[in-house]
Amino acid sequence: MKKTIPFSKEIPFQTRIAEVTDMEVTHTLETTPKNTIEGSFFVKGTYKMHETSTTEEAFEEELPFTIEVDDKYDLSDVKIKIYDFYFEIIDEDILKITIEIELSEVKEKEEVEQVEEVEQVEEDVNRVQEIDRVEEVEQVEKIEPIQKIEDEILEELERKEQETPVKENIEELEIMKELEQKEREKQEEKETERCYDEEIDEKGEEKEMQEEIMEVEPIDILDQSLPQELETEKKKNNNIAQFFPNISEGEDSFASYYVYIVRDNDTLDGILDSYGITKEEFNQYNDPNDIKIGSKLILPASKKHES
Repeated sequence: MKKTIPFSKEIPFQTRIAEVTDMEVTHTLETTPKNTIEGSFFVKGTYKMHETSTTEEAFEEELPFTIEVDDKYDLSDVKIKIYDFYFEIIDEDILKITIEIELSEVKEKEEVEQVEEVEQVEEDVNRVQEIDRVEEVEQVEKIEPIQKIEDEILEELERKEQETPVKENIEELEIMKELEQKEREKQEEKETERCYDEEIDEKGEEKEMQEEIMEVEPIDILDQSLPQELETEKKKNNNIAQFFPNISEGEDSFASYYVYIVRDNDTLDGILDSYGITKEEFNQYNDPNDIKIGSKLILPASKKHES
């Protein structure tokens, strides 16, 4: 909005004014917090006292200016300039000057308030939109983990459904293996009992043989029948050597031995330790490279085992 304010002032001269040859008008006007415009106009120029005179006289005047503006107008952004000015000579000694002031960007306070209200509304709308956008983002961020968890649960359920038949088959195989193991253990127990009975029978035979050996009478160096008795004893020893082919002549023989059936989890060292014999003694009756579960081992009775 623009407003034009006229201002007139009569300037008295001490001399006669025949003609104004030059004039310039400037100002120092500005608004105040009291909603007024205050300042001064500076008028300067030259004039002639007679029409035929060639001499020009200079003049300069300061014209104070104050005007109150209606409170309904907002002057905070007002721009002030001199729009136009004109003059006239009165009674040859008074110079009347009229100055028109242009006020631009004048706003009514109601408009200002409305603009401020509109700006406030826009600001509030923008704030609400920003809040809504943030809430949407937060909601999306909350939904994504939930959706991810649901997907993981579904994948886990599908995986379990696929693994269930396999797991059942594995359980069935384990049960079958367990039954087979139990059946194998029963067969081993029966085999052990049978071998134990055979061992007892063999021990009885061995004892009878030992008693026969022990019945050999001591050799009397003065006995005339020594050659014949030595021959008889040699034959008996030959019979024993045939029964135990790994025993060489001239070596000491044991009075008794045991037949041991190899079982699962048995070790050679454990067997030797249990019967108190050495590997050398064991190797005289058995082949160490041909030992397996169910093999029958001949173990000479040691003093440790007999005690």
